Amino acid sequence: MQQPQQQGWEVDRRYEDIMSLNYGRNPFVQKNDINNENVYRFKFRGKDVCITLTQCHHVLYMKDILYMHVDGNGKTEWCDAATPILDKQCERFQSGKLQIPGADTGEPLVSEEKFHECFAIPYAYGTNGTEWSNETILLYKYSSNATTKYWHIPEDTWKKIVNTNKHAEKTMIEDLEDIHDYLTIQPDDNEGSYKAILSVEVILSYSPCGECSQALCRIKKKMDEKVKFKITFSNFYKHTEEGYVKEGIDNMEGLKDLLQSGIKLDVFSDDNWHYFFNAAGLVTRRQKREKDDKKILQYLEGVAIEQDLRKNRLL
Repeated sequence: MQQPQQQGWEVDRRYEDIMSLNYGRNPFVQKNDINNENVYRFKFRGKDVCITLTQCHHVLYMKDILYMHVDGNGKTEWCDAATPILDKQCERFQSGKLQIPGADTGEPLVSEEKFHECFAIPYAYGTNGTEWSNETILLYKYSSNATTKYWHIPEDTWKKIVNTNKHAEKTMIEDLEDIHDYLTIQPDDNEGSYKAILSVEVILSYSPCGECSQALCRIKKKMDEKVKFKITFSNFYKHTEEGYVKEGIDNMEGLKDLLQSGIKLDVFSDDNWHYFFNAAGLVTRRQKREKDDKKILQYLEGVAIEQDLRKNRLL
């Protein structure tokens, strides 16, 4: 930490954006704006915490810097919990590692090519000599009841993850852990209440393997038993003993564990596909043609009605 001239104050440029962004959006915490200072008073784990933010010009840096001072009998507990979380968020925020949701770019999260390659496969895994994709596509979104939000991954917005050097589920779990930890250190207007992730919805091209299932059970337990968690997948992954004796058994046991932990499972069929298309922002060539066909049919129906009216001398 760089030490400014004001004794007892700490400054860290990495915190500047995060602190001003999030605490500046807290509507329920008692806040004073006097002499360029914002004062936030709240309880953390039953103890009083006071954060004072002051923005002023720093001669050494030749710029305005955000100074942060933490006080109160809950100072130690809050700092111990918040510092590693904020450090991690600053690092990820500055490194650009987080993906931008497809909704922000106007492009579908899943292309028509990937839809046919990874989702719309007519055979069970490993049968009919089918070449199965090594790519796993995962879409997820979450919601929370925390007043101060985690802005780097927006709520109720689908995010796409593709397996690279690790399974897609594990990358999602890292995101969820970051979000959960970050939300739980925020001030709360109702001390002792749960104020983090409320629901998680996942779309997968393959069902989770046994190892990922165990990791999903752990994150579900860490968040809260009341959190609604649903996974909808397109293909069972190595679920039979034939050819995958050990993996097949482990993967099926993992899916059972998911169900027992309160995570709901579903497979894509019937109306689920319409939901998938909406989530992925995908319109296939067939769907586009169907819209054109519908317009043609409506035109023909209109012509037939007109002819019927003329025939009966009603027009």
